[in-house]
Amino acid sequence: MSNVLVPYIDRIIEVIIQPLVQLLFFAAFIVFAWGIMIMILNAADETKRSEGKKHMMYGIIGMLIMIGSYGIFSILENTVFETAGVEQTSSILKR
Repeated sequence: MSNVLVPYIDRIIEVIIQPLVQLLFFAAFIVFAWGIMIMILNAADETKRSEGKKHMMYGIIGMLIMIGSYGIFSILENTVFETAGVEQTSSILKR
């Protein structure tokens, strides 16, 4: 990879991708918390409990996907940027 592009790619990861992943993780957490609230508030209604369980499952899946994306971006960042011979200025896992 060209040494000219590395700072731009690093900046894109830092400014766009990292906040987007964090926002999506937070959204998945909200879905999970919403599912818990539905289950607790409607403990007597079986259909509402199953709806709450679905929301909880979707939230967990979303959070796992976002955690996995952090790992994937970290691996790409370490392999691509180190291969280019450029010292890293930021890390996706820094925050």
